[in-house]
Amino acid sequence: MPTFLTPQCLAVDDDPICLKLAEAACKKIEIELHKVSDVHQMIDMLKVRRFDLILLDNDIAGVRGHDVLDYTDAQIPPSTQIIVYSSSVTEEDRSKYARFNVREYLVKPLSVDVISFAMRKALKL
Repeated sequence: MPTFLTPQCLAVDDDPICLKLAEAACKKIEIELHKVSDVHQMIDMLKVRRFDLILLDNDIAGVRGHDVLDYTDAQIPPSTQIIVYSSSVTEEDRSKYARFNVREYLVKPLSVDVISFAMRKALKL
């Protein structure tokens, strides 16, 4: 049962399968999950809620994750951990993510165990 001390995670992906994997990973390690499927929903969520962790697809309906973070940077506290995942994250992408609090880059295909391990590591659980 979530409490005010339960870590809060925002998963941002336009792929429902990846959101299901994120949901299972959060349930496994008892993190409260909030799912959104597009950038506009992410922006709205960041306006009203603080998150300990953001799981972010590198490509959300043609929008690169680092561009989203650049736009929302002022709304994301420095303590928020970020995990980016994609079928490919280029060195150019990594250099653009360098100014954000990205802790991990995961490569698809993802699994519940891979996601939950990365989440535990990022949140130091």
